[in-house]
Amino acid sequence: MNIAIGFGILYLIWARVSRRLRPKKSWGFRFRLKSSLVERLKHVFYLMKHPIDGFYAIRYEGKAGFASSLILLALAVAAFGYMQSGTSFMFNPAIHVGVDLLPLTVQFVGIWLGWVISNYLISSLLRGEGRFRDVFFSSSYALFPIILIGIPVTLLSNTLTLNELAIFNFLKLTIFVWIALLTIWMVQGIHNYTFIEALFIILLSLLTLVIIIILIFIFISLSIELVNFIYSLYQEVFIR
Repeated sequence: MNIAIGFGILYLIWARVSRRLRPKKSWGFRFRLKSSLVERLKHVFYLMKHPIDGFYAIRYEGKAGFASSLILLALAVAAFGYMQSGTSFMFNPAIHVGVDLLPLTVQFVGIWLGWVISNYLISSLLRGEGRFRDVFFSSSYALFPIILIGIPVTLLSNTLTLNELAIFNFLKLTIFVWIALLTIWMVQGIHNYTFIEALFIILLSLLTLVIIIILIFIFISLSIELVNFIYSLYQEVFIR
């Protein structure tokens, strides 16, 4: 709680100072660029309170950019890695044998990128109005609950006992539910769908994601077989 209060005080001070240091023409393009990045990062807090309007603003008002989206994505990946490795051993038995973050990080980023591609492909076929960059930006912003809740929950896990397991599971469930709701509102906001249409598009996108994963595994397995065949052929020729 002391850490949370400290961050809250620092945020209030930073917000007050940033309002006073508004960009002026004499400060040049570099200051305006930094100010624009800060404003786009701050948009995630508005999006958490007004998700549909927030995603709509990303699509039609340019409230997000590549830099802010990559920053949020990197923070979400870091928070996810911290959740996997920093959770108390009572709630994550894998800590006993060690956690390899590299494959987990690759899976997280791969599934996220696959979702972006599959959602864009499906929505572009079914009169969706969002561009690829809009899906990319919005999907990064939709991961913010991992940062907002995941890090405090991981810290809290080191102070809880097994008697508070229900509290820990509830907080983790909140992350997944919140991301799922943000995903639905994202599809509504940037593609201009109704709620039912958004659910249908999400189901088709997940199906497309599964197909993409299967095709990738088939491609990798066939590539390995091809490499083994060429290597065995080389050995046969070399031996003869």
